[in-house]
Amino acid sequence: MRKALARRRVQALPPRGMRPKLDRSQQTDLALVHMLNLDLVVKGQADEIVMWHLAEQALLWSRVAQLTGYLQDEMTQQLNVAAEVIRRFGRTGKVGFSGQEYQIAKEGTEVMDCLAGAVDKHVAVAAANWAELAMFTVRAESSLAPLVVNLRKTVCDE
Repeated sequence: MRKALARRRVQALPPRGMRPKLDRSQQTDLALVHMLNLDLVVKGQADEIVMWHLAEQALLWSRVAQLTGYLQDEMTQQLNVAAEVIRRFGRTGKVGFSGQEYQIAKEGTEVMDCLAGAVDKHVAVAAANWAELAMFTVRAESSLAPLVVNLRKTVCDE
């Protein structure tokens, strides 16, 4: 006699264009977080926690870009900026942008806000879960040098 398989119930999703999007208040909250993190770094008030939030938001929205096929090149730039900020923190102990990195990060807030307006909730939640797991993996490393490599590999391997 065969053993009955325990199957996980999968709820069917509507087609992509018909899935619910993030509502306006969620988009506004995300825009505020993006600007707050950028502002903290620019004013020199960012600490290691803010640095990791920047890295996680870059991972999250690059994953959304990857899953949706929108703005992938722009989000690759954000990953590069996040990697450079981590590298600089490892050398100096300070979180900050160079002049060019600031411009790219500033444009990145608009790109992330645009992605937040275009993505459906299902993809946003999947990307957020993925980014959180990726950050646990990245932060589990003992030194900052492998972190930069892992930050880039995490996105490129998926």
